[in-house]
Amino acid sequence: MVASGLAAIVATARAASAQVGAGTGMEMDAIAAVVIGGTSMKGGNANVTGTLFGCLIVGLVNNGLNLLNVDSNWQVVAKGLLILLAVIIDVLSANQYAAQLNKQASENLAKMEGELEL
Repeated sequence: MVASGLAAIVATARAASAQVGAGTGMEMDAIAAVVIGGTSMKGGNANVTGTLFGCLIVGLVNNGLNLLNVDSNWQVVAKGLLILLAVIIDVLSANQYAAQLNKQASENLAKMEGELEL
């Protein structure tokens, strides 16, 4: 809540005017930054450094697409693809982590069973 108020003050100062719809469409940037920063869409732990890294990536993509004169509709598509890529990477890494935990658990269980037989 405080961060959104601070962002509104900065945006108003930057534009030298206050408009009701000034932040329309920035939700996609915020979601993209958080997801690219490593926060899982299923919930979980977020970290500030990851989110700042995500903001940097989204800002670079926005500036690059603007410099290339890409249509704004295609810019939204590019951000959506970035979010999709980040979610796919998150799901794959979560599945790999779960498989690793299952392997360790089965090894520990086998070790415990071996100790019980002695």
